[in-house]
Amino acid sequence: MEVLQRREKIIHKAQTDPLRSGIVLDPWKDAYRLLEECDEILILGGNRASKTDFAARAAVETMVAEDRRNVWCLHSTLPSSIEMQQPVVRRYLPTEWRDIGKQGQTTNVRWTDKGGFADQVFILPNGSRCRFLNYSMQEGVFEGGELDLIWADELIGYELVKTLRFRIATRSGKLIISFTPVKGYSMTVKEYIAGAKVLESRPAPLLDQNRVHVPGCPPGEMPYILQPRQSNARVICFHSIWNPFGGYGNIVKMLEGKSSEEIKIRAYGWAERLEGKAFPKFNEKVHVVDPKDIPTKGTRWVACDPGGTKNWFIKWYIIDDQDRVWLYREWPDQSQYGEWALPGDKPDGKPGPAQTPLGMSILSYKRLLAELEGDEEIFERVIDPRGGGAEVPNVKQGQSIISMMEEEQTDMEGNVVGPAYIWYAGPGGDIEDGITVINDMFDYDDTQPVSAMNSPRFFVSSDCKQSIYAYSEYTGLDGLRGALKDVVDPDRYLFKRGILYVDDQVMQATGGASPVGSFGRSARYSDFDL
Repeated sequence: MEVLQRREKIIHKAQTDPLRSGIVLDPWKDAYRLLEECDEILILGGNRASKTDFAARAAVETMVAEDRRNVWCLHSTLPSSIEMQQPVVRRYLPTEWRDIGKQGQTTNVRWTDKGGFADQVFILPNGSRCRFLNYSMQEGVFEGGELDLIWADELIGYELVKTLRFRIATRSGKLIISFTPVKGYSMTVKEYIAGAKVLESRPAPLLDQNRVHVPGCPPGEMPYILQPRQSNARVICFHSIWNPFGGYGNIVKMLEGKSSEEIKIRAYGWAERLEGKAFPKFNEKVHVVDPKDIPTKGTRWVACDPGGTKNWFIKWYIIDDQDRVWLYREWPDQSQYGEWALPGDKPDGKPGPAQTPLGMSILSYKRLLAELEGDEEIFERVIDPRGGGAEVPNVKQGQSIISMMEEEQTDMEGNVVGPAYIWYAGPGGDIEDGITVINDMFDYDDTQPVSAMNSPRFFVSSDCKQSIYAYSEYTGLDGLRGALKDVVDPDRYLFKRGILYVDDQVMQATGGASPVGSFGRSARYSDFDL
């Protein structure tokens, strides 16, 4: 009887004072840790996965831990805020403050079951304030506040997310977004998931255990913690099975016979993108390597997509004696010039800051190549046949980018300031053909461990962030104007032309012939079928 009474007392305290005596679920502990590490987290949760309870608890903790903290809680509409968000926040208030009413000039915690908190705001005795807003309000309502924490629950728009980030900047606050992606791969989800790296995954017993369901996860698992492209953000997925109070058995029954897409959403909080990826086999854990692991010996190639009204996109590759291709450099690089493409309303996003023209001339590009390459020996350079071969306006007749790159530029004293660079026009053809060739290079059996007998042929340096993002997000659905197309095009030109390893013996001049070109290729180079 004593044990039973003690048990009932613990249960009663957990129910009546969950902030101080309630149960902290395991995923909550990781979510708290992520909040310490970064400024914002997106909680993608399955149905009844406890994401709302965690966020409400974190909001109240912020207000109680220190005096004069400011918190906003946002929901879709005022009725949904009163019905689904405000009662949870009230439940986590300390019992002695929950029904304190109005006291003095500051304290004001008044509640009715019908209307929620009076005036959609409450102020605690320590001066901390919480205001409830909703997405149907005018945009001006969300301007001007300085917040310690913002909790946005369900269906928040991407533009509002960008606005809220400025509201937490002054006070080094935190942004929590809790979301069950029942409407699929929304713009807000895309902002965090596009190009994100899976840091941890967990078993997903409701899905096929022999299939890879999300790139970056082992077979039979779903994402748990992800690192978005933003270094100050994290994504954590609350799986429904982890909440022992959420009626998981009933969720399993409701999902019987449902599609894998709906199971991922309802049980694991994961939204599949509606449009298919061009490179479904690309997996950061397999294809992305540390720069120090890239071989230094091999045959070096360069491929380029010259922009008309935007910057050129250039890539450098090395192929080793096992016919493996390593992408080791790209320009413009993200660390110096920003993103080439950003998440947007279109399938392949919108142009990023790296596309902003730098006003570079042919001479400027030659100087760039010389600076980046140093003493590297480049076997061959491949360029977009259309952009590289087209005549350039306002120059003498017949001149193209290819011919202008082949000419030497000299200064007034006759010194060479722009050496000759030989470029070859890559093959033309459909975009789809090039995507197929790139997929061949990425291909491996993802249901089996990577080994010498089961390995892709194409690897990417972790420094090449523009390419990694493109391989993760490019769809090709935006056609010739896609924001990510320029990043993928150099691969298409190079792989369709044919890339090969050439050893030092073959590179030697034979039969007394002189080397061809400026880069030490032998006279027998033409014997190779590229």
